[in-house]
Amino acid sequence: MKLTTLTLLGIATLGVLAGCNKPESPATTANDVAAAREDSAKDNADARKNASKDVAQAESGMQDKAADVNKAESKGNYEVAETQARGNHKVALEKCEALGGDQQKACKAQADADFEQAKANAKSSYSHH
Repeated sequence: MKLTTLTLLGIATLGVLAGCNKPESPATTANDVAAAREDSAKDNADARKNASKDVAQAESGMQDKAADVNKAESKGNYEVAETQARGNHKVALEKCEALGGDQQKACKAQADADFEQAKANAKSSYSHH
């Protein structure tokens, strides 16, 4: 009984395998090829669309980062200019100490005016970035 069952199973398996290698009709093959091409075209279009989105997001991120870098650079330049103006002001005031009376007052007033102008220049030059 086991041998008969195994024999029948073997014959059925061979029949199934023989059926797997049977060629399709030309019409079926043409339909399958057309469907595969449509699927492939859709998949390619979807892949291009996704790639475009990824590129757009990456470019947007780069633009945001570039803007952040520009802001940081601008702030740094402003701070350097303002620090330099303070240093120049301090030096100018010390030089004024060598003068006396009205000359000293005028010298300090000029140093203060130069300092305010330097700060204004720094602010207008770097706040627009």
